[in-house]
Amino acid sequence: MSSPDPHATMLAALRAEYVTAYGSHDVAEDDLDGCTVLTVRCHGEEVGMVALASIDEETVLARRLYVCPPHRGHGHGWELARLAATEARRQGYRHLVGELSTEVPASLAIAARLRARPSAPFGTYIHDPRSRYVDLDLDTVEDFADQARAIRRGNAAAGTRAS
Repeated sequence: MSSPDPHATMLAALRAEYVTAYGSHDVAEDDLDGCTVLTVRCHGEEVGMVALASIDEETVLARRLYVCPPHRGHGHGWELARLAATEARRQGYRHLVGELSTEVPASLAIAARLRARPSAPFGTYIHDPRSRYVDLDLDTVEDFADQARAIRRGNAAAGTRAS
């Protein structure tokens, strides 16, 4: 018998939001299997997550970056992106890639702030006009570890969990 997914509540919220926004979702029950999952907490509550999925020895995909709606606009998405870049580099990857939606302007702003560059389309949504693809060269980005530690204040904290 397998143990319950510690991120099931977050995935359920993500599915519901996708159904509302897009009319359906593509978030499977085992969506995070094999991923490194980074979370951010506020006052003891898990309020955001991002998963890192290995593509090859040099490249990792940041997927399912999600912040619960009541906690948006407080820097949690930026913190998760920085944590993802820091963890990807710590694991030895040279590139962090992502597929972003034009319908989520905050994700595009975060990618721009990280100085991620446009990349060739990949994955399921290559023909979707709302999709944008980015590549962050981890050899050239600043070290976000100190910044990530500095942003945590009060009860906010982040952790890495392998699923």
